Amino acid sequence: MIAGQGTIAIEILADAPEIDVLIVAIGGGGLISGIAVAAKALRPEIRIAGVEPEGAPTLHASLQAGRVVELTEITTRVPTMAARRTEPVDLDLVQRHVEQILLVTDD
Repeated sequence: MIAGQGTIAIEILADAPEIDVLIVAIGGGGLISGIAVAAKALRPEIRIAGVEPEGAPTLHASLQAGRVVELTEITTRVPTMAARRTEPVDLDLVQRHVEQILLVTDD
């Protein structure tokens, strides 16, 4: 899954090689993991930022804890971004390749 989702970065950078920041929505972490690995392989200087809802900060909380954590409560209204936990492989890739995770409100 991660490798397949990384093809998105290949297509984006083929169409717009001047991009210096990719902003990626985060649900469970597979999409941002794949995009970050592929983008950094093609352009190591590119910056990757993730966006997670305040009501489901799965990767944000895991990064702060330094390990995978399971959220006890999900309050976002965005079901595709409402993962209760991420996988260890996703956390590892995000730690190595993503510069920033931004939390946003549902609004």
